[in-house]
Amino acid sequence: AYKKLVEGIKNAQPAYQDVEDTEKKLDETEQDIADHQKERYEKRIEQIEAENDALKSRQDIIQADLDLLEASGGIELEGMYQELIDLSKQQMSLYEEEAAAARDRMSEVEAGSTEYYQLESKINDCTQSIKECQKEQAEWQETIKRLPIERIQKYINMLQNIKQDLQNFIDEQNSLGISTTVDQYKQLMDIYQKEIDKLLEQQKMEVLKQQIEVYKQYWLKALSEIDEEQLKIYGNGMSKDDLISKITNGALDIQDFVLPEGSTDAQETAYK
Repeated sequence: AYKKLVEGIKNAQPAYQDVEDTEKKLDETEQDIADHQKERYEKRIEQIEAENDALKSRQDIIQADLDLLEASGGIELEGMYQELIDLSKQQMSLYEEEAAAARDRMSEVEAGSTEYYQLESKINDCTQSIKECQKEQAEWQETIKRLPIERIQKYINMLQNIKQDLQNFIDEQNSLGISTTVDQYKQLMDIYQKEIDKLLEQQKMEVLKQQIEVYKQYWLKALSEIDEEQLKIYGNGMSKDDLISKITNGALDIQDFVLPEGSTDAQETAYK
């Protein structure tokens, strides 16, 4: 009986070794899969961050150009701010993609592990970055709206400086007993007229801006009360939240919303 037991143990050892080898291979395979999943996630994040860095670099260049224009008294262009907005929208897409990648990775790691909480933190960071992009875009949209008025003001300031220089010259000439010429009077009159024209233009734009704000509030109130059937007619397939967000941020285009017949130019301008 003892010999049979010993012989049985000897025969069982290879089978046991086979089981051990199989379990070891399974463990190695699982580890390979885990390593591959982590490497795939890291490469995805690396690509997203590289693209984001390129966008930020382009934004920095545009902002430096804007700062230089402001310091030198130059005229800032709407296109430069629009490019900043477009780049910011691309950044938002990348942050959304990064958050999605982190959520996918969370499903692959152990809940409650260090990496799990790191991924959760990354998602929160992406959400915050998206909100910052939205805030920047709203600020740049407001700047674009102000630029025409600011350009007029710069032109008015330039006219006032020219007028003051000419007046100082005339006063100096008069103090020397030299009379003011007809051409000098004409120059002063021309400057005064240009200044008046620009002031009237500026006033008109300020009034229009106030009208636009009134109409925005009107449409926000209307949208808050509109039912879903009306929204299907006027909303061009957009949700109520999307329309309200676009109006609030000044990003709603006239094509995004079907205005009722009889809408005024100011109402339409509010969405351009």
